[in-house]
Amino acid sequence: MIKWLSLFTVCSILYGADYPDETKLGNELKPLLKFTVMGCGPYHPKVKKAIKQYVELDNKEKSSKFIAHLGDICSGKDAKQMHEAADGGESVFSEMRSLLYENNTIPSFFLIGDNETRDQIDSARAFSFWQKHLLEPNEVFAFKINRQKHRPENFSFVLDDVLIIGIHKIGGKDGGEAYWKETRKDAEIWIAQQFQTYPNSKAAVILAHARTSNKLHEEKIFALVESYKKPVLYINANLHKWRYLPSDGPPNYTRVQLDLIHSKSEEKKGPYYPPMQVIVTEDKETPFLFDRRLNKPEWIKAGELK
Repeated sequence: MIKWLSLFTVCSILYGADYPDETKLGNELKPLLKFTVMGCGPYHPKVKKAIKQYVELDNKEKSSKFIAHLGDICSGKDAKQMHEAADGGESVFSEMRSLLYENNTIPSFFLIGDNETRDQIDSARAFSFWQKHLLEPNEVFAFKINRQKHRPENFSFVLDDVLIIGIHKIGGKDGGEAYWKETRKDAEIWIAQQFQTYPNSKAAVILAHARTSNKLHEEKIFALVESYKKPVLYINANLHKWRYLPSDGPPNYTRVQLDLIHSKSEEKKGPYYPPMQVIVTEDKETPFLFDRRLNKPEWIKAGELK
């Protein structure tokens, strides 16, 4: 019986049965920064409407300082068929830029996912489309963005004393070939440089499409996080299910995994998964809060497709 209770406790921690949500934000817990994050979608044409409505609502609320899409702007199936289009699938990238950036006054940007690169029949061409349409943020980005010289999709900026780091880390099987080795090494170098350049930041957030699945790579990231000493949050998408993992690494490290944005098909009745808002605080015990917006009427309404 004790073993089963222990297993239940472990599963509760691993799969996010209890996580620090926005209701913990009181008078004694002041936010440093709020931002919105989403990933994996839209996987159905009608879900584009939901994303547009989510962005409009975020603009109306005016609490998030930026919005990030963590990659996979189409399904894996669509990715493999994209090369058959007359334009090679370029319109998918340009349309996604319009979807997130049009009529959006919140600084917003994209990270890269495997469905935009490795899962494509012509991955080099797809990556060139991503660079052309999604590398640069919308023009209202009002703060300085640092980029890795030879891998500009790796970026960083500091906002309200919080260091934000974006890295090229996609999903898929890491076979150890050159691509994986190079992207892993570049991410490690970039994170190390940002921690060294901004030692006075109060917390850091690492944004990526996928988790640090390679063991050696993960150990290096953990060592960097531990040396930084401040709270670090790693956010990834890719696997489509919410996960809250507060003990997935060093004591100052927390990882969360996002739900699939909205749902795969408009026929589903819900629940719908809107973009999540992250709240970074100055509290050492609870540095990160999460508003998944699942039970908020206005966000539920924004996700309803008629």
